[in-house]
Amino acid sequence: MDHSTRLKIAHHKLIHEGKYSINELADLVCRSENYLYKLASFTENHSFPSNLEDRLMELQGNYEPLKIKASKLGFALIKLPRVKAAKGDESEMMMSYQNDASEAVNNLVRFLRKPNNDSYKKHIDSLDKIINASVSHKRYAEKKISKQIDMELE
Repeated sequence: MDHSTRLKIAHHKLIHEGKYSINELADLVCRSENYLYKLASFTENHSFPSNLEDRLMELQGNYEPLKIKASKLGFALIKLPRVKAAKGDESEMMMSYQNDASEAVNNLVRFLRKPNNDSYKKHIDSLDKIINASVSHKRYAEKKISKQIDMELE
């Protein structure tokens, strides 16, 4: 599926699926419901204003359009996680990361053996999961080493 089709589907879901109904969204962004219906339509070709898109993504908690745009330009979009792990959670954190990595490899193998939409989606989802986990662990390591340096300086 090409990027423009994926983006159109993502815009449709952004408006029609999420925390707020289309009526509530229209009120929140000070636009008419009809305007939002037109933007989400598969048959009409309206450009989606970026400031409105940003506001809708924030309201609905759906950043798929941004991920698609980043992918088209050759970038990966990752939400930076908050670092919450305590020392007792480190072994659980390692096991979870190992399980996520194993799942990503298994989904890659399944996709390569039988490439279809379902195996593709599972593969991409597992890659997103391991990338997010990697960023989270990187931030945890940065925080941990920063605290260690602070302790050494005292």
